[in-house]
Amino acid sequence: MKDFKTPSGSKGRKPTLKVPFKARRGKRPPLPKGFQPLPNPRAAEQSSRKATNLRQLSGRALSLLRHPRLRPGRVLLLGALAWMILGAAVGGNALWDAPLRTVTLAGSNDLSVDAVASLGGLHPGMPLSDIDPYALAQKITASPNIRKADVRRVFPGEVIITIEERRPAIRVSERGGAVVLLDEDGVVLESEPGNRSTGESGESLPLVSGLARSALPNTVLDDPALTRGLQALGHMKRLGFEGIERTVIEAGHPFLLRIRLPDGHRLIVPGDRMASALTAYRRMVRETPTLLAGPRLIDLAALGADGGGRVFLRNP
Repeated sequence: MKDFKTPSGSKGRKPTLKVPFKARRGKRPPLPKGFQPLPNPRAAEQSSRKATNLRQLSGRALSLLRHPRLRPGRVLLLGALAWMILGAAVGGNALWDAPLRTVTLAGSNDLSVDAVASLGGLHPGMPLSDIDPYALAQKITASPNIRKADVRRVFPGEVIITIEERRPAIRVSERGGAVVLLDEDGVVLESEPGNRSTGESGESLPLVSGLARSALPNTVLDDPALTRGLQALGHMKRLGFEGIERTVIEAGHPFLLRIRLPDGHRLIVPGDRMASALTAYRRMVRETPTLLAGPRLIDLAALGADGGGRVFLRNP
């Protein structure tokens, strides 16, 4: 049995408890049986303070409700607040799981609501919570004829889809003779010429031929001949050529372009000096209109970068 011992020469000191303990790392020495730790006065004070604050708050709330002037209003206010919380929880869940009833389509000239809804996999009665606007927009823009799509859910039971269609800007003749439509970004469209109610049929678009690669729907056509043809069309628009929508450009040769204009002129233009050659041609049309009257084959390949050089005129 262990007892308290006061060593000699330690008068007035607190007795020490001698407990045999084998030192172990991370272990506290065991306490003897019947040992009661001293209470922590700070912990007791904190718990007492918390209890006092809780009693004060509850007392204030009860005093507000028991006030002779404000008691009816306070009770009604608390009841209305509880009713709103309950209604929001129940009604919000009902709105979130509401079935799809209406699909509204905006920005479309050629595509119907049913066609766009089928692209996104929408069907009447499906819960609105199962519709992801971002995933639905990605499904819709996977179509070759749709450039952008924005999807919004309107509770209860409506989905609004706003799309931007791809408009044909140029025709391209492939090696096999098939003609496809491209938009301004060079994306191959799925529709055939004349099958879209765009106000302009496919036949009223400029045609570029001589491509070496095949055109796949909903892909960007990357072909050197197409690049040269688009550059020539850009220079012609800048210089004010008329009837560009009926222009045919043969861009298969890497150094020469053959351009057929609506007025019957056929131009041979160098591929590396397109801008200077087309500028010289426009100057000739303004200065010598009688010389270029009627169908002519105009060879501009010998012109230099400054527009100087010889121009050969031939009958087609």
